[in-house]
Amino acid sequence: MEIKKLLAASIIAGLSTTATAGTIEIGSEVEELNSEYKTSDFMLPYLKATAQPFEGVPLTISFKFSDRQMFEDEVAANGRARQEYGIDYVAYAGEKFTFAPGFWLRHNEYAGKNTTDTEYRIYPNMSYQLNDTFKVALNGFFAPHSQTTTPRGADIANAEDGERFDYSDYKHELDFQLHTAINDKSKFVTSFYNEYVKTNDVTMADEQALMNEWQLRLVYTYNFDNFSVSPFARINLHRSFENGAGEEKDQARNRFGVKGGYNFANDLTLVYEVYTQTEEKNNYDNTSDVDQDKMFYKLGVKYDF
Repeated sequence: MEIKKLLAASIIAGLSTTATAGTIEIGSEVEELNSEYKTSDFMLPYLKATAQPFEGVPLTISFKFSDRQMFEDEVAANGRARQEYGIDYVAYAGEKFTFAPGFWLRHNEYAGKNTTDTEYRIYPNMSYQLNDTFKVALNGFFAPHSQTTTPRGADIANAEDGERFDYSDYKHELDFQLHTAINDKSKFVTSFYNEYVKTNDVTMADEQALMNEWQLRLVYTYNFDNFSVSPFARINLHRSFENGAGEEKDQARNRFGVKGGYNFANDLTLVYEVYTQTEEKNNYDNTSDVDQDKMFYKLGVKYDF
């Protein structure tokens, strides 16, 4: 942990002295669940920064460190240290089309479990300005996903106690958006979002092989002089799971919240987010468990330089 703190301090010092523009943000997130799932409550302090290292070049480098800390001692092994590093570029084709490719690496280490995973996220983001009011956009990523974790499928029978195996999986998150500019202070974004996760080498009924989710996402943003507010909704359209035995189940989830920021000094902004989420919990035999209700809170301070 001390090495990570020193690395973060070194990166911030380098960014703030060499970059032509950028941001530094520090904050914390909290998740609280209903009583049946209370042991999964956690706090997640984070530090992130962005920088444009070359004046006049639309290239941005970024990093984020976060540390998930479980509230209950008996599940402390579910804590997670995460490091994220990214590079993004913006290219323009004429006055209407924008291509913004990016590459991010997200690495997780899990406390007490001797397991790690890494996502190699490839972002093909792009947008097209239809007219003064409407813009269409694609945001999201495709990600090969490597894991060093407990044995799966055929490896379970021959694995020694505590042995870890390497696996390669796949994930993508894609958001197909329509932006509507209402006036110079407000806009509305409607999108169809898809998340797909494929876990390889699983054969057991208690192992997840596939997850496929579609959502309707709605975000309204209004900008005051020093304050922005964005109420949002994520509405379930389809969310299915398949296990290693080929059995399927559905588990809908819906989220409603608000996020935004308050610029309380020239270069300092208070950022916030609050939402409530309800998620079904079903079994592959068509029986149901207690739904999971979540409250999420985020508060941070962002510095622009």
